[in-house]
Amino acid sequence: MFRNPVYEKEIRSTYRSVRILAIIVIFNIILALVGISRLSYIVNDMHFNGSAEYSAMLQLYIMIATIEFLLLVLIIPGQTAAAISGERERRTLDAMLSTNITPATLILGKLMASLTTTFLFITSSLPVLSLVFIYGGIQVSDLALLLGYMLFSAIYIGSCSICFSSYFRHTTTSTIISYGFVLFLFIGTLFLNEFPTLFSETVTPTFQASLSPASYCLILNPAITFYYIMNRQAGNPDILLELLHYPKFYDSNLIIEHWIQFSIGIQFLIILLFLFFATRHLKNNFYSGKY
Repeated sequence: MFRNPVYEKEIRSTYRSVRILAIIVIFNIILALVGISRLSYIVNDMHFNGSAEYSAMLQLYIMIATIEFLLLVLIIPGQTAAAISGERERRTLDAMLSTNITPATLILGKLMASLTTTFLFITSSLPVLSLVFIYGGIQVSDLALLLGYMLFSAIYIGSCSICFSSYFRHTTTSTIISYGFVLFLFIGTLFLNEFPTLFSETVTPTFQASLSPASYCLILNPAITFYYIMNRQAGNPDILLELLHYPKFYDSNLIIEHWIQFSIGIQFLIILLFLFFATRHLKNNFYSGKY
């Protein structure tokens, strides 16, 4: 059976600390306050109007899931950006690599430990997300898909942060670069998509007969795929066409029709590239004596 000593060491040291428990509690308190306050508003509105709006529960689902996703995006780079650079600053990296631990084992162990913590965040939030089942409409399979993509996005963001952590000697630098890269994925790709329409003379949103090359950058953006999954589950699959400025009456586009599959596939390849470059950089620098 495969055992990763780095993973086991990280798990033991992480869960002996009260810090991780405090973060999980704060994380769930934020979600619970948002969910309960919004649910209370829905119930009061139902009593006032004498009827319940089904769309309000779907909006609650989208709101809680979006906040959880954004919180995870803020937490993950801070956890993983110090994975390798922290060992280097403590002068323990060369000692670890001098043992039977390979660079690949080190990288994977650090990433797996971060993902275990992320999985704990996701599973602990299930009671709050399950509020949507009060009125139904969202199936368990839909919730599983959404949470599964959250975990996949954690791998995506975590792998890039670990790669930067292996390249930069100081944790501060790797953390800044990691958050900068995440900001580019979330905001920069959106700007590239909107750039062709910024100088349009029309006030209303313009539509294009075919996707511009800049629009394909959104396939790198995990927030877009996450947002599309949520809205498709809530009965609004055309949200992706609106984001891409692509009208419904034009011929179908293969990538748009299978956006989730394409985005996951391309993001998975990027994950492999990040892990490959991180492993190769550690290996080359160790054997060249740069540590």
